[in-house]
Amino acid sequence: MVDVVFDASALILTAKIGLLSELTDEIEIYVTEEVYEESTKADTYDAKLIKERGEKDKFNRENISQDSINRLMEKFNLDKGESSAIRLYNKVDADILATDDKQAINTCKILEVRFTTSLKLLERAYQKELLSQEKALAKLRELEKFGWFSDTQVKTTENNIRGEN
Repeated sequence: MVDVVFDASALILTAKIGLLSELTDEIEIYVTEEVYEESTKADTYDAKLIKERGEKDKFNRENISQDSINRLMEKFNLDKGESSAIRLYNKVDADILATDDKQAINTCKILEVRFTTSLKLLERAYQKELLSQEKALAKLRELEKFGWFSDTQVKTTENNIRGEN
């Protein structure tokens, strides 16, 4: 099983498109208390799904020291959730960090933190045959609607799912 730390953006997007349900049996999901709080505070379907998964122990919730979070926030101009997720990645020696936040992605590159995006998680779920091509493309359309991805990123993912590379 692969250990994946999620920040709020990736956790919310994967929940919003129904991908979180497919992933919870394939990967070990880790979130910080900050990410959990940020992801469940709204009265939305995805927040309720995340809360339900958290209550059913479908992912691990961890605490990170506030000092450690603050130092990373200041040094890389990150929000609390992204900073705590990067710290958790190191704490649990995770395989990968899931984020769709541009500043967090840039920080991951600098700190040599292995990362992925919601688009890549969708692609991987299709490759692992957790989703049919039709279902994967439908979820891609939802990601395109809810996420902040460039047309190029979406088209690349679509081509990869269709096998048109």
